[in-house]
Amino acid sequence: MTGLPSGKGTPSIKKADALCAGTLPLNLDPALIMTDGTYEMDDRQFSVLQQLLTDRTGIRFRGRTHLSTKLSRRLRALGLADYGQYISLIRKQPGETAHAIEAVTTNETFFFRDGIHLGALENYLDRHLNPTRTFRIWSAASSSGEEAYSIAMTVHAWSAKREIPLHMVRITGSDIDRSVLRRAVEGVYHRCNIERTPADYKAFLMRYLEQDGGDCFSIKPHIKTMVRFKHFNLTQPLPFSRALDVIFCRNVFMYFGQSLRNEIFTGMHRVLRPGGLLVMGLCEPMPIELPLGFKYAGHSMYVKTE
Repeated sequence: MTGLPSGKGTPSIKKADALCAGTLPLNLDPALIMTDGTYEMDDRQFSVLQQLLTDRTGIRFRGRTHLSTKLSRRLRALGLADYGQYISLIRKQPGETAHAIEAVTTNETFFFRDGIHLGALENYLDRHLNPTRTFRIWSAASSSGEEAYSIAMTVHAWSAKREIPLHMVRITGSDIDRSVLRRAVEGVYHRCNIERTPADYKAFLMRYLEQDGGDCFSIKPHIKTMVRFKHFNLTQPLPFSRALDVIFCRNVFMYFGQSLRNEIFTGMHRVLRPGGLLVMGLCEPMPIELPLGFKYAGHSMYVKTE
């Protein structure tokens, strides 16, 4: 496949660029979103906002400029003059904290990212799928759904070749950001999101998409039904009462401090069944030492040994 079919109703350049970059929040005025400039943040304001947001999300901020760059768009959308007003607003309206969390979380993702992990998933299914029980996969920090749907498409194609019923596999995607979860549930993606797909997977992806008459594409219903999305904060105890077979938690640990990394990693070890597979980002180091009970399987993948 050399490209995607052209559509009508192409959005303005600025709006299309924002969609491609994943920087167009829901329910905000695009004219405000596109305004340039970053608000000044003093040390006291940084201390207050950093403590609030790090306590809620676990994310480490490199300094005032880093945090201000993340939050400035939200201040412009609200028409606020400075961070003093924003802190006052959060204290008066605690619900604004959820919007602040949405502003600071990183949602970099695309379909079939690091395809070597999806090939490994197929091999793992061949070896470990048990017809007497449900095979459970968790896409942690699944953002707007591209990873979870890539997993679902991979499982669908795998099961079709082997004539294995799909109800044997259950996929859960989660994220702390409610706005990207809404996009994941909708399962609608702009053309530029599709164009980011690695060339080797683009034709495969298009088998599972429906064009909506313009520049947007929808996940086909039979793939959408394979994934359940839920809001979840990784700083909280993991919400699984049954053991998992595979966890995808890629490009997440790098944003957390060492103590929180260890805590999350230990929790994931606890919810994986023996022999379960943990998949991390290709450039991410193991958060803690291997003696916890994991065996390195190559390409940032780890198998639970005990």
